[in-house]
Parts: sequence; structure tokens; C-alpha cells
Amino acid sequence: MSKILGLAAVAAALLAVAPASAAEVGPGRFSVTNDTSRVVECNFQIDGKTLTYLKVHPAKTYFTAVDPRRAVSLVCMRGKQGVYDHLKLGTDYRFVAAPSLRVDLQVAKGD
Repeated sequence: MSKILGLAAVAAALLAVAPASAAEVGPGRFSVTNDTSRVVECNFQIDGKTLTYLKVHPAKTYFTAVDPRRAVSLVCMRGKQGVYDHLKLGTDYRFVAAPSLRVDLQVAKGD
């Protein structure tokens, strides 16, 4: 009986010092603010698959929690670029006006 209790204590100690598992990784934050005068429409993608269709109205912000191990990208209908990928979680982005009634995505500057 004492051997079983000893093994249980060793197992508990190993679990206490083990690195965080994938299930324990906290979500990252993605946010984008519309600084244009028109509604911006984009597909919000996680690992290349559409999670949701965005319609971000002027002066509004879309934000969500995302698993930090996932690749985040935006595909905007009137975007200056076709795809905005390799977006970093924890960074605030903003839509800005671009030539020919298009929009562009930039990192928001801190005030």
C-alpha cells in the first residue's frame, strides 16, 4: 500500500512541474477598428478557414479571443491587399482609407 501511495506522490509531483499543456494555453486577443467613413466587409479566418464574416461599421471595433497557436488573417472585399495574413494577436489593428475607395489595414498607434 505504501508503494502505491509513494508512486501517486511522485506522479502528482511530476504533474505539478510539467509544462502547460495545449488545453491550458490562454486565448490571445484580436481587434480591428474601422477608421474609415464606410462599412468594411471581411472574412475573418483562422488557419485559412472562415470563422465569421465581418461588417465593421465606421468608428466601431471588432474583437475576439483566439487561440495563440492559430494563424489569423483577414480577406477584405475592398482591401488594398487581397489577404492580410500573419496578423499578430495582442496587436490592435485599424482600417484606414486607401486610394480608389479601398481600405488598408495598419497597426494602431498608441496614444
